[in-house]
Amino acid sequence: MKKIAEDTYFQVEFLGTDYVKVRNWIFLQQAKFMVDVEDDYPKTISPVFFYSWNYESLRVPELRTYFTWRTKIRKGEYPKIFSGYLFVYFAELINLVGVDSAFDAYLKLKKTLEVYWNDIEEVYFRQILSIALKDFIINYSISVSYDEFLPQVLSVSDWELYQARIKVVQGNYHGLLTYLDKAASYKVKKSKFYESKYGYLIEEAIPVVFEQLSRYFAEHNADFKSLVLGKMHIISDYPLFRQLPYVEQRENYQNKVDFSPIEQYAFQKGICSKKMFQESPNLRIIMGIILKAIEIRIREKTNYKRKLTLKLNVLGKIVSQRKVLLPLVEDYAFLETINQAVDLFLTEKSKKLKEEELVKRRQSVVIDKESFQNIRNSSIRIQERLLTEEEKTDSSVQTDDVSSPSQLTLEDSFPLIPEQDSVVEMGMDIFIRHLTPFEQEIVVNILNHAPRSELEAIAKKEAQLLEVVLEDINLKALDYIGDNLIEDLGDQINIYEDYLVELQTVLNR
Repeated sequence: MKKIAEDTYFQVEFLGTDYVKVRNWIFLQQAKFMVDVEDDYPKTISPVFFYSWNYESLRVPELRTYFTWRTKIRKGEYPKIFSGYLFVYFAELINLVGVDSAFDAYLKLKKTLEVYWNDIEEVYFRQILSIALKDFIINYSISVSYDEFLPQVLSVSDWELYQARIKVVQGNYHGLLTYLDKAASYKVKKSKFYESKYGYLIEEAIPVVFEQLSRYFAEHNADFKSLVLGKMHIISDYPLFRQLPYVEQRENYQNKVDFSPIEQYAFQKGICSKKMFQESPNLRIIMGIILKAIEIRIREKTNYKRKLTLKLNVLGKIVSQRKVLLPLVEDYAFLETINQAVDLFLTEKSKKLKEEELVKRRQSVVIDKESFQNIRNSSIRIQERLLTEEEKTDSSVQTDDVSSPSQLTLEDSFPLIPEQDSVVEMGMDIFIRHLTPFEQEIVVNILNHAPRSELEAIAKKEAQLLEVVLEDINLKALDYIGDNLIEDLGDQINIYEDYLVELQTVLNR
């Protein structure tokens, strides 16, 4: 096997062939040569890791360890092994070595990944192997649904992110708040209002707001989804089986594979192109404004006592489609569209709540007509026995009318009940008093334009992460001044301009 590589490299040195293709071709020849080899090496040698995994990256003791392990795998045994050997085995399977069919190879790949998944400590290794399995499904058109495969290889958060992006592409904006909140500059789920009894309305309002904004953008010959949320993007030459030696064994292969609504692949003469969803570079800024505007309007409509302000000075940081996007978002009509959408949503929500309450009341008054008639007849008979003959002659039986369920009505309107929030002292003075000395030090350094590296060093001395510290400060700011105080732009961290003078004045006292 080693001689196959040595002879080939000797020839290639003079031919000047592409190294990667030659390396992959050598691996395939060696794999076919060793396809039936079995071994019973008594030791388990740790492999030497390289950027790519093939037989040439292993020494003889390591190769014997690999073939011994592979012998047991083929017999249905799955002994513990170093992760590096999994890559060599995967490389054999993706080249259909030692299998009956592409589907047989898929089953072996899937089984191996399932068995050893928890033993693979290196996250990087897991990524390579899971991507290789997905590439195999795509390359050989294995009929496996993405929602059967991806939850097994993605973390819970990554799978939720994947599903959210599918919803965006399909125009389904329900249940997207967690995804949008993580992507946006304003974290609406961390606000006090979101924790209140009406906080849930923010998420429910999003589909209506997005629908109205889509119309607003369309009126100006622009597309809301692509400009603000994202769109499908084409990668013209997408490399399959990265980091693993793979040899395309089919000439003029043409195929199209729609792996999922946000992942589509096309093959043309051995070259694969990938079409995938890509978030808009303006998602963070514009979505922050939209979410904050929605919260502000719902606060107003529910008479929430803590007020919130919206600043549009961040719009200067829009990085793409400025000529189209800036005029639309800076226009008063943009915020007015959001307000009108929220008002429309709250009106419909109020009607729905009224209807639900009406149903509940009707259900609480259920009259069985047959049972009622029986009770009435029995009552009359008892009354007749108690009456004297004279009373029977001079008086008649009186019965009370019973109101029908249709006569039970609700009030004409069922408005949202204003949030009964407890009175809380607010103001910059109160905010500063609730900061720890360490948090005050961070705020002062931000006021003095300290770079991020310096702030991280200060946080490190207290064994804290800077991002967590900034988040805690902003949460207190929401409590006591009704707004975020600090803006994290990555390299630079600033105090919002609206609060600079007041904050400096309070700190200087």
